[in-house]
Amino acid sequence: MYTVFWTLAAISLEILLPSRGLLLFFLVVVFSVKDILVKPLGLLILYLSANYALGALMFENGIIKLDKAGLMFERISTTVPHTILLLFMSALLHYSSRIKITTSSFTYRGRLSRILAFVLLVVITLLGFDASLIGGSGDIRIVPFMLCSIIFLSDRGSRKRFIFKLIMVLILASTFAFESKREFAFLVYMLLIIYRVRYGSIKVGIFKIVGLVFVSIGIIMAFTMLRGYGAYNLTSLKGFGLAMRDLIYSEMSWEFIASILEIKSSYFYTVYPIASICDESFVNWSLLSILKPLYILPGLLGLERPESFSTMFTAWYNRGFWLEGGSLPPGLIAEYFFVFRFAGIFIASFIVVGIVNLFTSMINARGVMVNTGIFGLSFLIFFLRGSGLDLFLIYCVLFSFFSLVDEGIKAIYK
Repeated sequence: MYTVFWTLAAISLEILLPSRGLLLFFLVVVFSVKDILVKPLGLLILYLSANYALGALMFENGIIKLDKAGLMFERISTTVPHTILLLFMSALLHYSSRIKITTSSFTYRGRLSRILAFVLLVVITLLGFDASLIGGSGDIRIVPFMLCSIIFLSDRGSRKRFIFKLIMVLILASTFAFESKREFAFLVYMLLIIYRVRYGSIKVGIFKIVGLVFVSIGIIMAFTMLRGYGAYNLTSLKGFGLAMRDLIYSEMSWEFIASILEIKSSYFYTVYPIASICDESFVNWSLLSILKPLYILPGLLGLERPESFSTMFTAWYNRGFWLEGGSLPPGLIAEYFFVFRFAGIFIASFIVVGIVNLFTSMINARGVMVNTGIFGLSFLIFFLRGSGLDLFLIYCVLFSFFSLVDEGIKAIYK
């Protein structure tokens, strides 16, 4: 009843005052979700509600208005899309307290394995990992890096020793993570889950959540400036501090925050497709788009692989970008609403809850799949914000492959 009451209150407020309903629901989530490391579904809802509320307020107040997204946003009604987002998050919040990570028996490794894992961490950091080595494309170093991090941290040392090693992993990751803020966030979440699995509950109250958010924003801002944003002089610590101060007090600060938090990806590319489907301006409907993950192997059953929702939306929204090979990431709920309309709210919720439950069960089972469970939960935000189920599964399969290789080596030298 608690969830139902606040969902109805948020929807009513949303109808009267656009965007305020999303803000109210975010506050409800903040005060409802107690331990985001024990209840992983709670963290996902916290992430979604924060991005949706912040995105709605930024677009409504014209903070993001200098590109096509800002112009398109002015032409749509957000009442129905925001209501769909509230119902989706409400369904997830209803199950958030039922899926918990229990204190698990972590798989500890010998000294030689941990030393080898650290050496591989350094090698992967310096050289990367080209997916062409296993028949793919692109740099996927984050996958073996995360596995080696788990092995490196799998000793029976004290908490202080664990935290020291954890800092070493973060320092290594920071040397390449500024190329992908998202992957660094996944790594940090994975390390927190490992801490939870090893040492039990971590109490995370509202003030710690707020503090963690501000620290995370600061770290991401630093990474973004290291990538060349703003052409600041970052040759010294003083220069870095001055650049950070100038950026915070500049007129572009809020737009910069929107950029580093990927508000456009998580909010606009979810709301706009839903609004366009509702007013029938985007009608390229196909049930086969949802079946794309079943066509991972080329030529399966002699059928061509169907186009993904992301491809169809990009071709319709920005054809020039699509012709250049680009792809925009509509959120998960937008994709399922695209295929199943309002029933998609419950279907998407069922799938997300099922995936979270699966990976949590892997961790609680205390077997060889613990590592895959930790990795899957860490990357689940990647799936929710619009990666597509097929790409998410590919990452999980890759991690499982590296894990099985590791288990094979361990069995040989046991």
